Amino acid sequence: MSKAAHIYAKAIYAIADESSVVVDICDDMRLVSQILTQHKELKAIITSPVIPANKKESILKEVFKNVNSLTSNLLDTLLENKRIGLLGMVADAFVKLYELNNNIQRAKVVVANEMTTELAQQIQQKVNQLTGNHVDIKTEVDPSILGGFILTINDLQYDASVSGKLNKFKTQLVN
Repeated sequence: MSKAAHIYAKAIYAIADESSVVVDICDDMRLVSQILTQHKELKAIITSPVIPANKKESILKEVFKNVNSLTSNLLDTLLENKRIGLLGMVADAFVKLYELNNNIQRAKVVVANEMTTELAQQIQQKVNQLTGNHVDIKTEVDPSILGGFILTINDLQYDASVSGKLNKFKTQLVN
């Protein structure tokens, strides 16, 4: 992550906090990140040195016409400073800063089949209890794990999958 992107993210966070719109700006930053990830052409346009700034501005104003005025001001500032190529990194840095300041962690659960709502809630409660923080859990279905689950929180991974247990057993047999 660029140091400049982090500086912009901290500055916009401070202004948003002062104006009591941190949650709104965080939603905008998630939207910006999502759109730039899904639409590689847009990212190519805003990072291209060939495309004039006024063209970039009109495109960004149209794409992000429903964002908070503070987010719109950030776009203007990045355009003026010829740093619009940092937009995705600024958005990601802002979201990370928000999560850090609000003790929110991210986790991923990989399961073999779709989980029931009840099971998802139980996992959510258990993970929140274990970490002492609120954890946003993303669920992914991967039939190749055969059963059980794989839970990843930050850098920690707990593999309670059938395929993981079979691989462990295989390793023990080979040794």
